[in-house]
Amino acid sequence: MKSRRVITFVPADQAAAFAAEIGEHIPHLFGNYDSVCWWSEPKMETGTEQFRPENGTPQQEPSVRMEFSIPDDDQAYADFSQKIKELHPWEQPVILCVCMDIEKIL
Repeated sequence: MKSRRVITFVPADQAAAFAAEIGEHIPHLFGNYDSVCWWSEPKMETGTEQFRPENGTPQQEPSVRMEFSIPDDDQAYADFSQKIKELHPWEQPVILCVCMDIEKIL
């Protein structure tokens, strides 16, 4: 089964709320399962995002990596990445996409 792994980074204190909001928009990949996502635990995998707002000074904020498995479909990816942009707490979230062939991995 071909799929895409969509990855973004979210402020640690907003990860659970973001997962709840984005859940209904995650395209189904695993039969009857929906709202499928994974995120790192801040206490186990610490991460810090650094960014500089326009005409500002660099800022740093604890963040977690969130991952979603979606079908390998251009329209599903376009719709889902747009929804991430709409719901994400940052103005310009980082969105990474990796294409995978699950059968070849197993």
